[in-house]
Amino acid sequence: MADYDEAAETNAFGLSMQENEDGKLLLTFAPNDLRFKIDPEGLRRIATEQGHGMLCFDEKALLNAARSVQKNEPFFGSIATRLDAEYHVVISSDRLIAQIEIHPPFGGKALNLDDAFKAVADARISFGLDKAKVVLAMNSELGRPVEIAKGVAAIIGRDTRFEPLVDVNRERVPREKEDGRVDWRDLGDIPIVNPGDPVMRRYPPEKGVIGRDIYGNTVHTVDGKFVDYPHKLEGVERDPHDATLLRAAIVGQPVLLRDSVKVEPIIKMPGVNISSGNVTFVGSVIINGDVQAGMHIKVDGDVTVDGTVEAATIEAGGSIIVKGGIVGQGGGKQRDSAPSAATPSLHAKADIRAKYAENAVLIAEKSVFIEEAVIECDITALEYVTIGTKGRRKGYIMGGRVRATLGIKAEFLGGPGSRQARVMVGVNPLLQQRIEEKKQRIAALVKEEADLKKLIQFLADKPDRQDTMQKAENTLRRIQDSRADTFVEERALTVDAELAEHAKVEIGVRVHAGSTVNVGKASMFIPEDTSFGVFRLDQNQVVFSRA
Repeated sequence: MADYDEAAETNAFGLSMQENEDGKLLLTFAPNDLRFKIDPEGLRRIATEQGHGMLCFDEKALLNAARSVQKNEPFFGSIATRLDAEYHVVISSDRLIAQIEIHPPFGGKALNLDDAFKAVADARISFGLDKAKVVLAMNSELGRPVEIAKGVAAIIGRDTRFEPLVDVNRERVPREKEDGRVDWRDLGDIPIVNPGDPVMRRYPPEKGVIGRDIYGNTVHTVDGKFVDYPHKLEGVERDPHDATLLRAAIVGQPVLLRDSVKVEPIIKMPGVNISSGNVTFVGSVIINGDVQAGMHIKVDGDVTVDGTVEAATIEAGGSIIVKGGIVGQGGGKQRDSAPSAATPSLHAKADIRAKYAENAVLIAEKSVFIEEAVIECDITALEYVTIGTKGRRKGYIMGGRVRATLGIKAEFLGGPGSRQARVMVGVNPLLQQRIEEKKQRIAALVKEEADLKKLIQFLADKPDRQDTMQKAENTLRRIQDSRADTFVEERALTVDAELAEHAKVEIGVRVHAGSTVNVGKASMFIPEDTSFGVFRLDQNQVVFSRA
């Protein structure tokens, strides 16, 4: 088989090319005895030498033709096409944007500005056209879309907006000093309002702004919805001269709601003891002294204690902040047993913060932060437990049991002698209980919703029962809102449970012998003292590393 000589007469080898009236370059090959080698590029060079080089070649067709020639098999077909310059106007689905794509010619009619404007005219664009960009498209990278027309998008009106006029951030955190140390006693002041103080401003809904597409058609919009303050207000009232303004009705702590602010009452006490009696309150409590042993505090808000908490019981709907320590008279009870009368028991729906804790039971549905040390305590947190501040020679977990779902940080784990400690992350019965409670709540609300829908359907064709139907519809909306809120809460707890798979115990200085670390269902006993490190789960086993 001889190599093909491109300079030779192609017909001598049974190979011919001819352009038809449609601008297609047709290749014909007739098998013969003069077999030769050729590749697609060889065919392209032959076409170029014959004056067809400016055509748009079909690479697949070239390959098929070359294979047929090499196999000495007949071939007839198009391998290239003469193409004029092309102008494509592309309209976005919302009809607000028009782009033009200009493709160069392949041996056909050259680029022409008049043709470009004709393509634009054929697209019937009547608004937002920038003719200069059509010219730009002619001089830009060909084949790249260029925006040539832009409509005006409609603007949906914003619903009623509520602006808090007071600091409603409930979370209080220790302040950092100039030297970088954290002052755990200085948590900032609880925001307090007095009667008459403005607490929230309501702004009216905004009108929607109509738009216009590139065809000049109106793009319709929707006005914002009016949302009023709730009928029932807690600790606040409407300004008698300005219905958009809420003012505090009592002394207390402002708490932000979805479409309002409530003011939780705050009381201040010099201390909680036999003289003051137990405290039950719907708001927050500030105690300027100590809480003595045997006392009981139960509030819906926060509890702030400037002094110490002895063997008392505190239940808070918010956070519990003890600027001194929490001190019991015996070991904190572990597992599921009830604390003794000599054991402080603190349960917060949010965080627990203290300088130190000894022989105490602490339960936080968020996190626990202890400045110096926990000694023989039983601590449970839905999120994190942090003991001490990194870089300081404090932060001891000595004896007792500490549980957190997402992670535990301390400087020292265990202690000399019999101060063995047990820490547990990744599994938290309290979290699983909360998730199950939310699921049960959702199921109950779904049933109520279904029952109400049946009632509304029953009342729909009864004109004399329209008041009842209206009340049922209002109740249905409240239940639907509650179900949505509960679902969000349940999902957040479930995410925490999933994050628990990556929980770890971080010890900054030393792990003492005799301590036990649980991550998920796996456990590791520490037989001898070791330095800092991290405990985490790897292939269902607890592993310890320096990183």
